Amino acid sequence: MTHEVRCATQSPSTPVASPRRLLPCLVTTGLFIALYTPVFAHLLRTWQTNEYASHGYAIPAIAGFFAWRRWPRVQASRATGGRAGLFVLGLALALYLFGVASRIHLPKELSLPLALAGIVLHLRGPDALRALWFPLTFSLLMIGWPNSVIEWVSFPMQLAAAKYSAMALGLMGAPVERDGVNLAIPGYTFAVTVKCSGMQSLLALTALGAALAYALEGPPARRMGLFALTIPIAVLANSLRVAAILMLAMWKGPRVAEGFFHGFSGFVLFLLATLGLLGAALALRLKRPTWENACRVNGADTRR
Repeated sequence: MTHEVRCATQSPSTPVASPRRLLPCLVTTGLFIALYTPVFAHLLRTWQTNEYASHGYAIPAIAGFFAWRRWPRVQASRATGGRAGLFVLGLALALYLFGVASRIHLPKELSLPLALAGIVLHLRGPDALRALWFPLTFSLLMIGWPNSVIEWVSFPMQLAAAKYSAMALGLMGAPVERDGVNLAIPGYTFAVTVKCSGMQSLLALTALGAALAYALEGPPARRMGLFALTIPIAVLANSLRVAAILMLAMWKGPRVAEGFFHGFSGFVLFLLATLGLLGAALALRLKRPTWENACRVNGADTRR
């Protein structure tokens, strides 16, 4: 049986967009740039000054890459946009105006992916939105969350890091006592604060885990499992970091442990967590992406 293979990007019958069809795109693009240029400027300042959002630099680039890889499917989709897209755009505008009125940046930043989704839905339809669902959702990870949210989420991680690092030190025979997030060894007490909770690494690892889970090939349950493993891997890596700091304090003294090693261990923590995530991907037998072109076989899209 022969199959007709037609690449969406090479179709000779693709119509050339007329100026009348380009006008809504140009107007929408202009309004989007005018509204969200200040939002992007604030995001840039947040990435520069907020250590828990420093991974935000990479998010637009990664989201743009995945959108580019899915663009042939967007082009091949039927342009059936309509009122649904305008409704989503209305929700995004309401959220944006609420942020302006309340002088809170978070609603305006949250409205950005929603506005992009509304534009795609209005101009290209639901098929195009389904093709771009991951880049649009992934872009939420570039937002810098308020300190109150960071502290609320990090507290369980502080407790977990203190608990498991104390267990690790106990297994090594070190005399350690734990009281909440405080760890005491002879002559030294270490508090697992928000900065030592591993929250910064968890946020960056969440973005990395989401990108890997989407890009790698394998059963959906395994890819979701890989993404779910980001939390225990981050907690385990941070617990080993805290245990290493306390062991160094016992061996060389608190001044050495709280000096260069304390800061450098943060980089080592993320490196260990990244290696753990890649190891988990191998253990789950996930395969590298093939990045094949978006082609159609008898009208069926062959790409995931």
